[in-house]
Amino acid sequence: MNQFGLDVNGLSKIYANVEGIAGGVRNATFQLPPGTFFTLLGPSGCGKTTTLRCIAGLERPDTGVVRVGDRTFFDSERHVDVALNRRQIGMVFQSYAIWPHMSVIENVSFPLRVAKDRSYSREEIRSMSLKALATVDLEGFADRSATRLSGGQQQRVALARAIVREPKLLLLDEPLSNLDAALRDNMRKELKRLQRQIGVTTVYVTHDQAEALEMSDQIAVLSAGDVVQIDTPDGIYFRPRNRFVASFVGNTNIFDGTAEGGGETGAVVPVRVKSGEVIRGRANRPVRTGDVVTMSVRPESIRLSSAAAPDDRGANRFRGQVENRGFVGNLNRYDVRCGNELIVANTGPRTAIAPGETVFIEFDADDAIILADD
Repeated sequence: MNQFGLDVNGLSKIYANVEGIAGGVRNATFQLPPGTFFTLLGPSGCGKTTTLRCIAGLERPDTGVVRVGDRTFFDSERHVDVALNRRQIGMVFQSYAIWPHMSVIENVSFPLRVAKDRSYSREEIRSMSLKALATVDLEGFADRSATRLSGGQQQRVALARAIVREPKLLLLDEPLSNLDAALRDNMRKELKRLQRQIGVTTVYVTHDQAEALEMSDQIAVLSAGDVVQIDTPDGIYFRPRNRFVASFVGNTNIFDGTAEGGGETGAVVPVRVKSGEVIRGRANRPVRTGDVVTMSVRPESIRLSSAAAPDDRGANRFRGQVENRGFVGNLNRYDVRCGNELIVANTGPRTAIAPGETVFIEFDADDAIILADD
């Protein structure tokens, strides 16, 4: 028996024009245990929606294998390609596709009424639809007109319609992008609660880093059609593989320099950066003396202190001058000039340092990640 809720192996779908490759995804491979909330994260045009559409059966891949549980949905070598309406996958897209001429329960029950693999009685349809509405907290809305719903309620109806047949796989393509900021924050929590409640393996597409970090069990970061890194949210954020992941997921400081020592993956290596300072960082790949390397340090990992408060922990520490302070409510964001490096540091909201003041930058070697080559 297949132990994975979703098994994707060597999935490729390339779009080409007269100038060459114009988009798509190349050799995407991942295996998800049942019940995983998995996010495809990346900028527009990176291939995340193409990957989702290939899994759904909306696009035919060029090569690869897609399995859900013990069912093979697509296998290019064995010429298997199960039709979209026989994959029993729940889907919600950016446009909720709520039909205004139907009631809420008519919208939700639509997949049952048009199912090709079996027929449902009128009693089954109503019972299953009411159960789906209860799952998304829309009891009492069954007979309401779809035109009398808020944006958040329409999204819940779309979710109820997606889960009414109790699918083994749920596909969500930027379902929160049409909501305002406050409602979007609330719906993140609701989506995650719903996914845990029903235990369905979920693939979620977004370009929003905060959504991906807050909601996911695993994240795949895509760039120009390639899956660059698959990891937990903590791993993606604190242990980015390369410059693209470090820069795309959250804010970071990037330092280019030359290794003054060597070591295997996980070793602490001294690196002389362009300002002339030596920064000790943790390598996420083997490093040799003399290698040109790139380092990432998150702004919240940096401590600012006065010259009268020396650090005793052997942290990276050097002098700088505050050029700018930005107060954004929950934190202060400082630009600190250290030689020819401009370093961004975040502190608590009540730490106030005026522009022009001299400070010491401090951060631990574990927070300075030596990145893999792009």
